Amino acid sequence: MGYNNNQNLVFSASLTNGKLTLPEGKTIQRSFNHDREWIAGLQTRNIWDDECMVTGTATGVNINGVAYTNTILTALHWKRVCRFVVSGIVRIERTGMDAIELDYGTGDCDALATVTRGDESKEITLRHRHRLMP
Repeated sequence: MGYNNNQNLVFSASLTNGKLTLPEGKTIQRSFNHDREWIAGLQTRNIWDDECMVTGTATGVNINGVAYTNTILTALHWKRVCRFVVSGIVRIERTGMDAIELDYGTGDCDALATVTRGDESKEITLRHRHRLMP
């Protein structure tokens, strides 16, 4: 998409009507539209200083047949050097369940996040790491 007013490279990634069929016949469906703003490391040869801000949405149907929508409410701050996203908030809506919000925190490179459903919040330790791509 080019450079924005902050002189950061912005690019868009999307998938429309993606479908994965597993050997036993179950399917997973996914569509997404994400914009990524490269905020650090673009001009260096060191990949470990790369950082991006990610915004957008994803929708689909999981392996159990449950439809979902994930909406990034506050841009996700991704740092290649960290195992997990370091900040940002995602709203996760699933058919038949109350929506939750997953808050990755304020920028610390840790595995802590806060899950909120209604008036209840709980700090959790993340187990799965992000993919190593901006």
